[in-house]
Amino acid sequence: MATARRLYLYIVSGIGLGLILSAGTTLLGLVLDRLGIHAVDPFSSGPFPVATGSAPLNREALAGAIGLMAVGLPLWLIHWGLVERTVRRNGPEAEAERQSQMRSLFFAIVLGSLLVIAASAAVDALREGISRPLGATDPFVYVDIAGSVATAVVVGGAWGYHAWVRARDLRRGPAIRGSAAWISRLYLYGAAFAGLVAVLAATAAMINTVIDVVAGYQGSAFYDGGLQLPGEVGSMGLTVPTAAWWVRPVIAAGATILIWGWVWSGHWLYAGRLRARGDEQGQSERSSRLRLSFFVGVVAVGVGLATTAFGDGLGVLIGAVIGAPRSGAGLPVWHDVIGPPAAAVFAIVAWWAHRRFATREQAEVEDGSALRAVRPMDYMTALIGLGFLTVGLVGLLTLLAQQTMGETLYGAGILGSWRDQAARDIGYAVVGVPVLLWPWLASRRRLAVDRAGEVRSSSRRYCLFFVVGASVVAGAGSLAIVVTQVARVAVGLDSSGFGSSVAYPLAILAVAAAVVVIFGAILYRDMTGGAGAPSEAGAGAIEAPVGAPWQPPQTETRRGLEIVIGGPENSDMEPLRAWLAATLPPGYSLAVRPVGETNGS
Repeated sequence: MATARRLYLYIVSGIGLGLILSAGTTLLGLVLDRLGIHAVDPFSSGPFPVATGSAPLNREALAGAIGLMAVGLPLWLIHWGLVERTVRRNGPEAEAERQSQMRSLFFAIVLGSLLVIAASAAVDALREGISRPLGATDPFVYVDIAGSVATAVVVGGAWGYHAWVRARDLRRGPAIRGSAAWISRLYLYGAAFAGLVAVLAATAAMINTVIDVVAGYQGSAFYDGGLQLPGEVGSMGLTVPTAAWWVRPVIAAGATILIWGWVWSGHWLYAGRLRARGDEQGQSERSSRLRLSFFVGVVAVGVGLATTAFGDGLGVLIGAVIGAPRSGAGLPVWHDVIGPPAAAVFAIVAWWAHRRFATREQAEVEDGSALRAVRPMDYMTALIGLGFLTVGLVGLLTLLAQQTMGETLYGAGILGSWRDQAARDIGYAVVGVPVLLWPWLASRRRLAVDRAGEVRSSSRRYCLFFVVGASVVAGAGSLAIVVTQVARVAVGLDSSGFGSSVAYPLAILAVAAAVVVIFGAILYRDMTGGAGAPSEAGAGAIEAPVGAPWQPPQTETRRGLEIVIGGPENSDMEPLRAWLAATLPPGYSLAVRPVGETNGS
C-alpha cells in the first residue's frame, strides 16, 4: 500500500471509529438509564456525557446517537475492511502492511487513547458504584455512573478488538523491524509504565489514609459536620455524605489499584511473552532499548518518590528540633515524620525490583553486559539526587539572603514560616547527598576497573552534558534577572523589593556556578584525557617498564580464536598495542610478534 493510501485509510478509519464509539456510549448509557442507573447531573465529568433526566433530553440524545452511528458505522466498515483485506492476504504486500510505520502509529494512538478513556471510566464507575451505597459521596464530584459504565464497556471493547488485531500481526510475522517496532513498543511499555505509576500513587494514597486514621485524624470540617452546609447542599441537589471520611479515599485507591493494576500487569506479561519467544521478534525484544528505558523510568520514579518522602519526613523532624511551627491539624509529629517514607515503601520496592530485573536481563542478552542497564540507572539516580541537593541549597540560600536583607517571601502565609521552609530545604539537601553519592561512587569504582569504557559510555556523557548545560542555562537566566534588577535601581525605579527580587536568582547563580565548576571539570577530564584518561592502560592491559621493549606474558597458552592485525614492515606497533590493551576485558591478553611467528605452537 502506498504511503498516501495508508494515510487516507487509517485516518478515515479512526474518524469512523470515533463516531461509532460516541454513538455506542450514548445508546448504552440510555439503556442503563432505563434500567434505573440514572445520571446524577447533566454536566457529567465523564468522557462521553449522557444527557438524561427527562424524556425530551433522552430522545434528543437518542436521535444524535442514531445519526452518528448511521454515518460512522459504514464509514468505518468500508475503510477498515479495505485495510483488513490487505493484511489478511499472504504475500509481500500483506507483510509490508503489517510492518508499516503508519500501521504501527495508528495502533499506538488508538490503543493508547482507548486505554486511558476506558480505564478512567472504569475507575469512576467502580468508585461511585461502591461509595454511593455506603454513603461515602463527594458532593463536589459529579460522575455519571451510567455514562462511566457505558464508556468502560464500549471503549474497552474497542480497545480489546484492536489489541487482538495487533497481536495477530505479531503472531503471523515476520518480525516487525525498525521504527515500526519502536512505535509498537512505545505503546506497550508506555501503557505498562502508566499503569505501574498509577498503582504506586494509589497505594501511597491508601497507606497515607491508614496512617491518618491511626494518628487520629478526623477528616475535614465538612465530614465532621462542623461545616453547616446541609441547607446549601440540599438546595444544589447534592447529597451529604454519611460514611466516615476515610471510606471514600480507600475505595478510590482500591479501584485505581484494581483497574490500573490490570493495565500494568497485562501489558507487562504480554511484553514478557514477546521477550521469551525464540524467533527474531523475541531477540529484538530482549535487546530493545525501549524495554531498558522502561526499567530506567521506573527506577527514576521510585527514586524520586522515595527521595521526596524521606526529604519531607526529615524536614519535619528538623523543623521540630528547631521549633518551627507546624500545620498538622493537631496530629503528632511522628505522623509527618514516618508517614511519607511509609507511604513510599512500594515505590522503593519497585525501584529495587526493576533494577534487579534490568541488570539480570541485560547480563543474559547475547553479547550483552549488565553495565548496559546499570549505567543509565545509576546516572539517572545521581541526577535525581543532584536535583534534590541543588533545590534544597537554593531554597536555603534564598532564605538566608532574605533574612540577612530583612526581606522575606516566606511569611506566616500559605507557605508557612521561614523556619519551616528552611527545615524542608535542609531535608531535601541532606537526603539528596546519599542519593547522589551512592551511584556516583559506583561509577568511580567502574572507572578504576575500565576507565575507557566508562568515560565513553553514552549514559555518562549525557548525564554530564545535561548537568553542565542545565546549570549554565539556569545561571545565565538568573544573572540576567539580577542585572535587570540592578538596572532598574540604576535608572531610578522603585527599589523597595530589591532584596526579595535578587535573593532567589543569586542563590541559583551561586549553586549553578558550583555545579558547573565541579561537573565541568569531570567532563573536561573525560573529554581531553586527563589523569587516568582512556589512553592509559585499563582493565586487561599489560604494562611494560619505561624504555624496555614489551614482552608477551608468560602464561599458559590457551587455544581459541585470534584477531590478527597486519602492519607495514619495521613499523612501531607499540602505540597501537597499548591502545588496544586499554580496552580489553579481564582475562584477555595481547601480544606483538613478527609475521609468520607462531610462538612454537
